[in-house]
Amino acid sequence: MALEKADNVTEAFVKSEPEQTKVRVVNEPVMAKTELIPEMPKKTELVSKYPRLADIYNKMEKQNKVICQRDQQLASVEKEIAVTKGIFKGKQRKELQEQAEQLMIQIANMKQYLSSIVQSYGYKNVKEFLVEFKASKAEYTYYQSAIAKWEQQTGNKAEPDNLKAKLQRKTQEVKERENNRQSHHYRSDRGGR
Repeated sequence: MALEKADNVTEAFVKSEPEQTKVRVVNEPVMAKTELIPEMPKKTELVSKYPRLADIYNKMEKQNKVICQRDQQLASVEKEIAVTKGIFKGKQRKELQEQAEQLMIQIANMKQYLSSIVQSYGYKNVKEFLVEFKASKAEYTYYQSAIAKWEQQTGNKAEPDNLKAKLQRKTQEVKERENNRQSHHYRSDRGGR
């Protein structure tokens, strides 16, 4: 019994001594990367409007080209009128004057249609539209250069904004969802009959 008490005392003494822990020295320096990935540039409202505004602008440009063609036709008809002089060319001159008047009416109507293009999209006049279009175009080019710079810095590709890319992305999501449904599909009426 005395020996058992002595053993208990030595065990208690050994347990009360602090244990030495082994410290392992690491020779490799650990370096933390502090490079922050720059945030992708965000679209502003003007940048989002640019594709629609560009379509309107293209419609106006087409209309403007047609107006210029009619102006050239009018100028050539007026030259012909100036050349046709004399008593015997009165009938030809009258026809040319009627043709010139018709061209002037067409040009006036086309110019009116030019302003109605922008009015149908909610702008008061062409000047108001052009101010917003130019601001949007400048913002869009700045955004495109910022995206290119971001892609160069990060090596990531920005997702395209066009409708075709969105459609492909959505169809891919639907396919994945359908595959998940089919793999997890089970009968809900097990043993019902």
